[in-house]
Amino acid sequence: MLLTLVLALSGGGALAQGLPLLRDDPVGVAQTWGPPRDGVVIDGSTVTVAVDKNGSYSLVESARKFSEVKFAVAVTAVSATGDAGPEFWSTGSKDFYAFVLAPDGNARALRQVGGKWVGKIDLGKIPAAKTGPGARNEMAMVTGGRSATLYVNGAKQQTIDGEPPAAGTWRVGLLAEGTADASAQYSFEAISATMLGTEGEGAVFRTLKREGMGNFLPSNATVISQDWNLTPIHGVTELWQGLKLSDGGSAELRFRFYATVAEAQTYVTGSTSPFAAEDEIVGAVSDQGHAKLEGLAQTPYYVMRIDPASGNQWVRAVVQDGRLVVLATLTKPDSGSGQVEQEVLSAAIRLAAAGLWRALAIDDARPRP
Repeated sequence: MLLTLVLALSGGGALAQGLPLLRDDPVGVAQTWGPPRDGVVIDGSTVTVAVDKNGSYSLVESARKFSEVKFAVAVTAVSATGDAGPEFWSTGSKDFYAFVLAPDGNARALRQVGGKWVGKIDLGKIPAAKTGPGARNEMAMVTGGRSATLYVNGAKQQTIDGEPPAAGTWRVGLLAEGTADASAQYSFEAISATMLGTEGEGAVFRTLKREGMGNFLPSNATVISQDWNLTPIHGVTELWQGLKLSDGGSAELRFRFYATVAEAQTYVTGSTSPFAAEDEIVGAVSDQGHAKLEGLAQTPYYVMRIDPASGNQWVRAVVQDGRLVVLATLTKPDSGSGQVEQEVLSAAIRLAAAGLWRALAIDDARPRP
């Protein structure tokens, strides 16, 4: 879908540089929302907006400019009227795109140029949305070139096409609207904006794709295939590499970049098994012994089994450092013992550790301002 452009967009400007390390949380964006104004209350990391009937508030975050972004915000409908959500591709409070959700669960994609609405797409009722006054919905969007993919409570909704400003010249923001006959109030919290594209995880991805694992791989492993995408998979950005082992086994590495350190930690150590959603396996085990052995800052976790279909030994290990999670899956023929051998488990954890070290080494080498 294309939200029609009726005025020329601004261009130029330098590409934004210098993300925090992958080990750090991205800078929260509820910091620089312009001058104080009536109807806007900023309390710590929460922004509350009261808007008159038939009116709207656009708050543009002024600290950073973006080329590509994953922008997420938790939006609470304090009232039962209006709609609200994240802005993107913004060059000011009168020139932006927005993704808004109403308390009844209906969503729209909007485009404003020069203070005038020039494009509106009704996205219909969102099944994943919580409804009614007091409902809190996690809204997110991920840009990629001329497209933006929209999410509500982790569920992908739709990808829209537009005509964004030049890379490195646009910002993100928040939008709240009243209706023709009623005012509205919304609060925004858990606000984070993570640079993608040529910065951050994009730089790590591209280097891994171009240079592979190099000396970080065990000597018996060779990368034979890979796939990567800056669009979130399972809610995160992910790179996958397939490996062949010289002793007849096979393996894969997955690199996942979460928006925050807390999200990465929750994936690994949360109350649900780290792997249950993908593999229908429960009972992940922590392994402090291998953490010391491999020099890991964080304790690795693993699940293992003899695969009933193939009879092969199967191990998946996961290690996490900051926003980065690395999963290694290793498959080898059963030796006849009917159980996973200790050396196979160790090899899987070593492979995950190698992936982690490689990605962090690439990240450490990125230019910083």
